[in-house]
Amino acid sequence: MSNLLDMDVWVDTYQPMQNPSSNDIFFDTHDKYLATVDPKQIWTWTEEDGVGIIQAGYWRINRLAYFVCEKKWEDENLWFEYYDDSTEEEE
Repeated sequence: MSNLLDMDVWVDTYQPMQNPSSNDIFFDTHDKYLATVDPKQIWTWTEEDGVGIIQAGYWRINRLAYFVCEKKWEDENLWFEYYDDSTEEEE
């Protein structure tokens, strides 16, 4: 079984929480709120070779931001590729 997730499934399943200090779902590395939540609620947005990846856990290498979710992850190997398709040209 693959550990690759889909963005919509991830949002529906894990329910990313709003950052209380910024009104979005992104948390930065210096956000003190991260220290107050269960580590299994944290996901990390990283970038490797130009590909955005959101993965379970608190990672420091190549990280762009963190997410805190309502539901805890059970498998630290869960991940999915993430990209912003709003910049793609319409045909």
